[in-house]
This record gives sequence, C-alpha cells and structure tokens, in this order.
Amino acid sequence: MTEEQLEAIRKRAEKATEGPWFHTGYHVATKPGISGGYPPNSASICETFDGEYIENNNGINDASFIAHAREDIPKLLAEIDRLRNGIAIAINETSCDDTWDYLNRLLDGKELLDLPYRFGGIAND
Repeated sequence: MTEEQLEAIRKRAEKATEGPWFHTGYHVATKPGISGGYPPNSASICETFDGEYIENNNGINDASFIAHAREDIPKLLAEIDRLRNGIAIAINETSCDDTWDYLNRLLDGKELLDLPYRFGGIAND
C-alpha cells in the first residue's frame, strides 16, 4: 500500500464523526441504545436494514463491522506506521547480528525503547 493510499484513509478517518460508534440492531449510532432502535440524543451514522425496501440478512453483522471500523481503522494505521518505522530502523540502524532479534521483537509489539541493542552507537539499556 502506498503512502498516498494510507494518507487518504487517514484523512477519511479523521473527518468521520468521532467515536466510539455502537451498533443497535440494524443501526450504527454514536451512543449505545435499544436494540433495533435509535438511542436518544445520538447521531445516526447509518442504517443497514430498513425493514421495508432493503433486504439484508446480514445487517446486524454489517452494522457491527461499520461501528467497529471507527476505532479499528486508526489502530490499524498506527500499527502500519509502527511496523514501517521498525523496518526502517532494522534496515538502517541494526547490525546483522541484531536484525533477526529486533524484527522478532518488533512483531511482538516491542517498541524501540524496549530494545537492548545499539542504535547509532548508543545503548538503549
């Protein structure tokens, strides 16, 4: 995925209504509420089934996916950034001896400050 594609996703996520979002039956709204109905004082994000014109037997699952996207997409973007940064560090700053261990720790969610290796000649202990 290119930086331009990631930036476009990031901008769409930033412009979306603030979360968290909740699914209430076949609706996605800004507050939790009665199953199948709109919660009071809540903004409606979308409706995945209107019961009359749209037949969608998977509407509840679609609503759950949409509701979670508001929090999932920023988390996925942050993870992409973390991994790309870690790969750049592995390429530019680790020695051959450190690279394998560093990449394994990166995949386990370890951050740069957790690493006992030397980066740029400075020990991070």
